[in-house]
Formats: sequence, C-alpha cells, structure tokens
Amino acid sequence: MEPRTNPRFSVTIIQEISASGVQFGADIYDYGNEEILEYGFVYTQSTGAPNLNQDDYVGAQGRPEAHFELVGNHSMTLGKKYYVSAFLRTSTSLVFFRSHGICKQGSEGFIINSIEWPEVIYRDQNLVVKGRRFSRQQANYKVKLGQFDLYPNLVDSTTVLLPLPEGLLTQTTGQDLEMELRIEISEKVYTEKRVLKFQEPEFEKQEVQKINLDDEVVIKGDYLNVGFYKILIENVGMIEENASKNALSFFLTKIKILKILISLTLIYQ
Repeated sequence: MEPRTNPRFSVTIIQEISASGVQFGADIYDYGNEEILEYGFVYTQSTGAPNLNQDDYVGAQGRPEAHFELVGNHSMTLGKKYYVSAFLRTSTSLVFFRSHGICKQGSEGFIINSIEWPEVIYRDQNLVVKGRRFSRQQANYKVKLGQFDLYPNLVDSTTVLLPLPEGLLTQTTGQDLEMELRIEISEKVYTEKRVLKFQEPEFEKQEVQKINLDDEVVIKGDYLNVGFYKILIENVGMIEENASKNALSFFLTKIKILKILISLTLIYQ
C-alpha cells in the first residue's frame, strides 16, 4: 500500500493588488490520497500560525484545479501588512503553506444589507446585522450605540450579532430616544440612526392587603426589572427592594403605620 500523504502545494502567489482586493494563487504539486473538502487562502496581520476560526480567509468547497485562484476583497486596511497562507482541508487534516507578507492598498470592505432591531428594547436582546464580507477577527471591530460600546458575536461572514448592553436599558427606561449605531471594521465605517422605544413596566391592579410590619410586600406585574427604581411610602424611601420580571418586593420595617391606606409611589429612572 502507498503511504498516506497530505497534499503538497506552493507558497501563495500574489497575482494582483488593487483597491477592490487581492488576487491570490497557488499550485498543487501532490493531492495526496485523501479527499480534499475545501481550499483557499487565509490572511492576517499576526505573525503567528494561521487559524481559520479567528483569521479572515477566502475559500471554496471541493477539489481545486492544479492551479487555483481566489480574490480576498474584505477586511484589509490601506497600508497594513498581511501574512497570507494557502490552505487545503481534507477529511482528517488542515494543511497550510505560509507566504511572505503583502502590503494592501485597501479593499471594498464589508457590505451591510440589513439590521434587525427589536421593536421594544428590553433585556438580553441582540441587533442582528446581515451582510457580506464581515471580518472573522474580533479585534477588527469597533462598535458603538450612542455612548455604549457593543461587543460583537461573529456568526459567520454574513451575520454578526450585537448584544445590547444592560446599561442601555437602565438609563433610558420609558423613553423614545434617537441613537446612532456606528460599526467600524478594519477602518471602514457604517452609521445608522434609529428612534428606539424602551419597554416600560406594567403593573397589575393591587387588591387591598392587610400587612404586618414584618411581612414582605409584593407588587406584581410584568417587565418590573427594566431599570433603576425606588419605592416611596409616605415620602419615606425603602432600601431593601428586590425586583424580578414579574414582581417587586420590600419590607415595611422602617415605616410607622399611622393610616389605614398608605400612599405608595414607584419612581423608575
């Protein structure tokens, strides 16, 4: 039996550099004896080993011709130096051959087709950004919504999730507010302004309750943990409050009950 061999191929050939991208090429000397599933070129500013999970790359499925070419047309910044490696993926291995570095003239960069915004801002929500040629390198992103920094979750080269920060909700509860989204990837910038509507708390009608001083008072509703709040009873603030999505609770230990009906005020901020 022939010994099993990995594919062998040439260093990456830089065939053309322009404002629209870089055309890469490589020659295969030996396909080996395993099926080739994918081929392409990975490029990065890092001098370390290439990594398809973190670095940007252009690839295609299947077995390439003995000479194969692909164009890298995103996530390259004018004047930066990039290190490019051809790669072949087989059923059992991933083989790289590193080339020399290249200096880029710039590129067309990413394209945004749509941004999916929540109708009403609440907790644990994402902006879903759809487009093309998104970078796989986390360090290439700088994203802000108003004064808040957003940290992207990279799904693939066509989808990015932007988790909304907790502080966005707690500082804007009950307001409609215009904010600017700014997405910068490899020094290319996209901006979009949007009037955001923020979730307000909803309270259930409370029945008259008989409460002892050491009893816990519970106010029920929905979206009751949307922001900072304080509870005033007869203009005295409560400090031992607990909030969940469906309930606010507190104790009356510091209040002297002098009236049958107590005025309760909740202030959301």
